[in-house]
Amino acid sequence: MLRRWQAPFRKLRWKLTLSYTLVTVAALLVIELTGLALLQALLFNSRVAHGLAAQAVVGGADALRPYLDQDPPDGPGLNTHLQQILVNGIAFHDERGRQVRLDPSAFAQGESLLFVLNTRQQLMAVVPPWPAVGVGGAVDPVTVPGLSEVLPRALAGERDVNRLYATDEAGNVTVAAPVLAESGAVLGVLVFTSLFPVGFQTIIGPLVTLVARSLLIATAAAGLVGAVFGFLTARGLTRRLSNLEQTAGAWSQGDFSARAADHASDELGQLARRLNAMAEELRTFVQTRQALSALDERNRLARDLHDSVKQQVFAASMQLSTARNLFAADPNQAQAHLAEADRVVRQVQGELTLLIRQLRPAALEGQGLAAALREHVAEWSRQSGIAAEVRVQAEQAVSLPVEQALFRVAHEALANVARHSQASHVDVQLHYENGSVTLMITDDGRGFEPGTERGGVGLSSMRERMEQVGGQIGIVSRPRAGTRVEARSGIGPVA
Repeated sequence: MLRRWQAPFRKLRWKLTLSYTLVTVAALLVIELTGLALLQALLFNSRVAHGLAAQAVVGGADALRPYLDQDPPDGPGLNTHLQQILVNGIAFHDERGRQVRLDPSAFAQGESLLFVLNTRQQLMAVVPPWPAVGVGGAVDPVTVPGLSEVLPRALAGERDVNRLYATDEAGNVTVAAPVLAESGAVLGVLVFTSLFPVGFQTIIGPLVTLVARSLLIATAAAGLVGAVFGFLTARGLTRRLSNLEQTAGAWSQGDFSARAADHASDELGQLARRLNAMAEELRTFVQTRQALSALDERNRLARDLHDSVKQQVFAASMQLSTARNLFAADPNQAQAHLAEADRVVRQVQGELTLLIRQLRPAALEGQGLAAALREHVAEWSRQSGIAAEVRVQAEQAVSLPVEQALFRVAHEALANVARHSQASHVDVQLHYENGSVTLMITDDGRGFEPGTERGGVGLSSMRERMEQVGGQIGIVSRPRAGTRVEARSGIGPVA
């Protein structure tokens, strides 16, 4: 089941689509993480981050006015408000409508304090609890880094944010924000001090949260875009490769007129043009080879006609001439010569029939090799008077060139048996096994001494036929022990 589900993804189109998707998502992650790292490097301990924190504290100080503008001031209310800041942070909108925020994570550190002083620098509320000073106690500005610098400005009613905070080289920041009444009088001071890089906590923290929330959506969107782009790109590539595959398939069937239609200037286009040039060269080669084969076939037929038919026709002519000369003097003897001439003519007719059948292989007429051999051997046996048996084992489809080569080898071998062997029986076997086919023709004739065979079609012609289809042929014979011709070849590509 798993293999069936995985099967489509093993194709080139889906592999390319998946690779594009992964590359797109990975690139997005790298860009986001790199941007986050650069932003962290830019804002860590930066004056910009400290300024934003100071602006948030100064802007949030006005919310303490109701608690301080009472007589006496509402200490518990102040403390509750600071507790809310500890939980929710400080956020307000500036004069341009932008939200400025001090994240609550800024108060999560043990060395951070948020407290309120009255104009006499007495502690009115503090979060978290400050062991060094209790509520109502006086705060010495020297004990808080940077407070002695900014507290006098806050008590004087300064509203310039840049003058209300101080930092040191370690990244610590202290902000003193005045709490003003409606009349503009200073009611108290909201102080925030943090002994850690507040810029990173207040700026990078929210950004990390934002990136984490949007990462899934961004990754899914990037994956979708990558998948669509990869699918379309892979579709074009696989279509071009499919075109090459179909063209190569036509070439494997011998159709070298097919051409790969790819006019692109990339590597696939160049490959298609090279393959087309190769196909044209192969087409020329095949045509030349066919012409040479036709010439060789004509030469073979000429030898056959010379070795058998011509001599037999000459013998028939001599018998007819003798009969004509004896017809008046000795009619009976003339009749004997005429009968011999008739026998020779029938033999010539049989030889011509064999040659004609060789010119029209049965395989070209839609029959399989086994059926064609059975039909031919039966006809050959009837004409030659030699008993013959055909046996076929595990028949398979065979490519046309191999079929023709084996069929012609059988023709030539049987013709030689009828012509030279004086055999009484022939055994023809056709055996298919492991992608190959073997043809064996065994007779019980007079045989010959290997290396002395000559004349007629010739055993060399059968060797050439098998070599043309990548096969081989072996001949075993001994005087008075018969002959076995064994031809073997791969079955070749079957249409």
